[in-house]
Amino acid sequence: MKYKRLIAYILDMLIIYIISSLIFMIVFRNDYQKYTEATEDYFNNITNIAKETKDRNKMVDNVNEISYNYIKLGTTQTIFVITTEIIYFIFIQFFLNGQTLGKKLLKIKIVPLEGEKLEAGLFVLREIVLLVIPIRVVDLIALLTTGMNTYLKINNLTSNLNSIISILIIGTILFRQDERGIHDLISKTKVIRVEKERK
Repeated sequence: MKYKRLIAYILDMLIIYIISSLIFMIVFRNDYQKYTEATEDYFNNITNIAKETKDRNKMVDNVNEISYNYIKLGTTQTIFVITTEIIYFIFIQFFLNGQTLGKKLLKIKIVPLEGEKLEAGLFVLREIVLLVIPIRVVDLIALLTTGMNTYLKINNLTSNLNSIISILIIGTILFRQDERGIHDLISKTKVIRVEKERK
């Protein structure tokens, strides 16, 4: 079942990407156009710097500046994606009784470890850990309130924390006998097959 969970999560993230991109494209048309142009410029500039700059320190400084400006330009989209993830993984999953669209397709669902009813608070707690929302919010606040050098240091820290939590979640799902990740342990939930629940 661990592979079903992984496939369901990938499908869900793909659905979120498509939904958030379409809505962002329509609602924030000007920002979307700027971001699309900036993405092309970003990759062209990085390629040119790598080809033309021989001084390694200067290259790192240039790449940092271009990356920082690119990330800052995508602030609206980042906020929009985080909001879409929260709505999808917390509210929609709650109203679909423990299932996302990905989980529905793979016939799995979230259930409480104890008791029969899923409470909204379980989803909030579970998805805050799974989506590392506090870390991403700290990163976003740093982006909006600090300068380039400070932000890049904070971003390095938040990226590392994000990676560590993701590895721990995957590791606990893969190696625990009950296949419960850290987010399941904290929220006292588990993922089961829908067919198994019906028996």
